[in-house]
Amino acid sequence: KVIINTGRGLSHISKKILNAIEWDGIIAGTGYVRFNGDTVCNESLPTETVRKLYNFCKERNAVGIFEGVYTIYTSVPYPVTEVLLTDENIDDTHDVTCVTVLTHIDEEEAKKLFPEVTTVIMPRYFEGNPKGFSKATGMKLIGEKYGIGQTVAPCVRDAVIDSTMPKQWNIGT
Repeated sequence: KVIINTGRGLSHISKKILNAIEWDGIIAGTGYVRFNGDTVCNESLPTETVRKLYNFCKERNAVGIFEGVYTIYTSVPYPVTEVLLTDENIDDTHDVTCVTVLTHIDEEEAKKLFPEVTTVIMPRYFEGNPKGFSKATGMKLIGEKYGIGQTVAPCVRDAVIDSTMPKQWNIGT
């Protein structure tokens, strides 16, 4: 079985790649999980959370990339923009599963401002995901629902941001 496991939304993945390989499942944007044609999970950020993150971007003059399952929204024009967010269309962001904000924030401030999301803090940006969801929990959901273990579906992490995956999926790096 081939499972594409990425923190990016489907719209970030080249159609060339999606069409070039035979894949059985996908974990996209940390809240969207599909396997064998079934949607296993579709956990999006609540609109109010998206609005809070959007307002934070405006206040800090920061780029916010709001990744939906099928659409990339941004707070300002940016190369990946498919839909530019405004105060008027923010209620249409029902499928946002991951937000990347291109500014520094310390962990305590992020937890205080956005307690409803899981944040990953990096030196020049931070990501906000649905609370309790990660690429590892996506693998776990597929594993539990379909009886697939780590020997059948090993994970390879490629970045510091994936550090929880080996622990949560109980595999080595």
